Amino acid sequence: MITIQGVVRDGQIHPSKPLDLEGQARCLITIFDEDVDELRRLSQAMIEKAKQNRLSLLLGLNKEEKLTDGQERELDALLTDVQQLAAKRARATRLLEQLHII
Repeated sequence: MITIQGVVRDGQIHPSKPLDLEGQARCLITIFDEDVDELRRLSQAMIEKAKQNRLSLLLGLNKEEKLTDGQERELDALLTDVQQLAAKRARATRLLEQLHII
């Protein structure tokens, strides 16, 4: 995503530096890397069932303090995946809300 600050002059948007044109209407132009359909898909994304099942198993073993070193690394990687997915969902949802689409 790229955001450009600009001013509206003569019906056109002109890029500007902050505060360089007093009294002019200002706008922020945002160019998204995704289209609306992609944002919708991302806002509803879920972790795959197999990963969810494995995560549940590893969390159970962790609670019982029975994780091997390899399983602990796997759990860390799965939790990182879940956090990244949650961040993508939140970003997509926020953008859709800003666009008044949801």
